[in-house]
Amino acid sequence: MLLLAIFLPPLAVYLIALGWINRRPHPVLTAGAWDFTGVLFALSGFLLFGGPAFLGSLDEQSRAFWLLGVTEPAKASPAGNWTFWIVVRLLYFAVVSGAAAFVLWRSRRLTSVYNIDSRSIFTALEQAYRRLSLNPVRYGDSFLIEPSTTLQVDVFSPMRHATLRWDPADSPLRRAVEKELTAVLAEAPPPEEETILGGCLTLFGVSLLVFTCFGAGFLILLRFLTAR
Repeated sequence: MLLLAIFLPPLAVYLIALGWINRRPHPVLTAGAWDFTGVLFALSGFLLFGGPAFLGSLDEQSRAFWLLGVTEPAKASPAGNWTFWIVVRLLYFAVVSGAAAFVLWRSRRLTSVYNIDSRSIFTALEQAYRRLSLNPVRYGDSFLIEPSTTLQVDVFSPMRHATLRWDPADSPLRRAVEKELTAVLAEAPPPEEETILGGCLTLFGVSLLVFTCFGAGFLILLRFLTAR
């Protein structure tokens, strides 16, 4: 129960924010690094506490703490065993931090567009190209804007999300295209029919928060009753 009370709040807040974005009348463009930062925040409870909790589940005392938030008198253990688990936990945090830093570095070539469908993102890109007097060559979902600049578009329709993959990441054309694309998206008329995605995400996020509050209340009550 304690694990759920720690895991769920960041995920709930992320879902509520995502639901709000998907209820806006216009698409939202953001850097890939910020998009990944949001995902890290949503998973922070699992990454920061889930791994250590799994490692601690090998010990009966730690298992009781993570499940119910109760502690038992510490039992003596060999110094070597204690040092081993400290090293394992430090290694876990080093691996998680390194992996997060690597993915964040890779995300610099990405741009995320929320609340948009596959047809609208390509239409908006074509309008941005025309405003910049560009005539890129299209190959499926990819564009060769210049011999040294390419753009690949990946659309995840169920979440109304598009990812723009730039090569190279620091192309001057990227800044120009994204500036015009932002203007095009801001001027786009709102969809005729509002999707239920935003409402569902918000409802799910609020439900997780309510469940977490009930769980926290249960833990407080349990500690109060066991302390008497």
